[in-house]
Amino acid sequence: MIDPDFIERIIDNPTETLCYQFLKSRLGSRRPSVRPELETFLPLLAGRTLETAIKSASCDMPAEDLTLMENVRDKARLAQNALAQLVSAMEKIRPASEALVWFRYGRPRDDGMIRAADHAGAERDWAALVACTTLIAEIEADCRRRRDTFVQPQNWGDQDKQAFVSIMIDAWWFATGHAPGKSNDPDSNPFLRFVGEAWRDWKGGDNVPDFSSATATLIRRKRRVVRHDGSGNPLAPSWFNVRFLLGADAYRATNPKG
Repeated sequence: MIDPDFIERIIDNPTETLCYQFLKSRLGSRRPSVRPELETFLPLLAGRTLETAIKSASCDMPAEDLTLMENVRDKARLAQNALAQLVSAMEKIRPASEALVWFRYGRPRDDGMIRAADHAGAERDWAALVACTTLIAEIEADCRRRRDTFVQPQNWGDQDKQAFVSIMIDAWWFATGHAPGKSNDPDSNPFLRFVGEAWRDWKGGDNVPDFSSATATLIRRKRRVVRHDGSGNPLAPSWFNVRFLLGADAYRATNPKG
């Protein structure tokens, strides 16, 4: 069981956590350093990261929920593949939205002209189609990540540690712009020290488990689903709920293309 008072203390006083203090220490440090534009939001990021990691590690998913998630994942994958084929075929037409003009309004007039209003409507349809393709890909990736978090393959270690590390990797990738290092030695791998500090926030004491194996396994999976903005910076993870927590202006500051 999670102590709600403990979670509330994290949310109310994130700057008192070891997780926040470690992130702050990486500002201006050697790579991987925390992106300077995120300095203002580090308390919020640290608090939300700890809250989500602890809740994920403490949650047992009922079998029926796991089955539902797998069904959503599989259907999203089929829809993603079908939409990707459709978009690929339409992109061979220049501009691609012209194909939607024909679909929506019929072929152009005999003189080949397309009414401006029809073309504008088709452009909106095209933008919606591309957005749906992206959204379905995100749904499939999120279901797969959540499912993999709760289904423990061989040699993955304890399930609670896997769930905890998964969230910490998301936060690290977003904060620094880099994947966690490959070294198994915390002295040489700042990400492992970051996870260790967050674990101490939760469990207390100095007895920190070895997270290196879980980290290596999860990184291979997450490389396929990390999304980036137009500048190449990772977007905030979906669990951060950044648009709600920060507000529109601050959201745009951390996700310029979001």
